[in-house]
This record gives sequence, C-alpha cells and structure tokens, in this order.
Amino acid sequence: MSPLTSVNNRWALLDVTLSPQKLRATLLEIENQFGRVREERWELRTLDLDVILFGDLILDSPELQIPHPRMRERAFV
Repeated sequence: MSPLTSVNNRWALLDVTLSPQKLRATLLEIENQFGRVREERWELRTLDLDVILFGDLILDSPELQIPHPRMRERAFV
C-alpha cells in the first residue's frame, strides 16, 4: 500500500507531568477510544496521535523515538 496522500493534520503544544512513555500510552488509549485499529502500516486512519518532541529529550527505544524519526518529512512540523 502506498503512503497516505491526503491527511488533515493538526498539532498541539502540551505541558504535561506524564513521562514520555505514559504520554504515548495515553495517546494510544485515546486513539482506541475513537475506534482506531492498527492493522497495516500507512493505512488510512481516522486519528493518529504522535509525540513529535518532548522538551529536549532524546529517546530511542523500540516503543518510542523522540524526536519523532520522520518529523522532518511532516509539512506541519
């Protein structure tokens, strides 16, 4: 499947007390509450919540990479 070509992007600047991992878990929970189902990469989706930056933190784990590894490819960043 080819990458998405039409997406309605929005962003938000948040001030949180959560850890990056807890923030990601919370965002995934919100996606699930709105019916997001992850079956295939690059599939059409109604909601996609990402952590782009988290202060000046640099994190590279299997579950979460900060800064977001493709942030420079995103026109809205």
